[in-house]
Amino acid sequence: MDRPKIPFAQIKREVSVIDVARRYGFELKPDDKGTWMHGQCRLRSHDSKESKTSFGVNLQGNYWVCHSNSCRKNRSDKKG
Repeated sequence: MDRPKIPFAQIKREVSVIDVARRYGFELKPDDKGTWMHGQCRLRSHDSKESKTSFGVNLQGNYWVCHSNSCRKNRSDKKG
């Protein structure tokens, strides 16, 4: 049985990643330029408990990224 194809490009156009991040409890604050929002990473792959701003959401590109070594390794350095 074939699985239905998920229209990721359409979803990305229609759903704001900042809304998704907030839905999952990320508390994010904007940077000075209004391009990024940063906060503490809540992903299971995140090992550091000290970092408070490693998770970022790019508002213009509609993607997220965590700059911690553990998260980068887990996603093979790809953007979220």
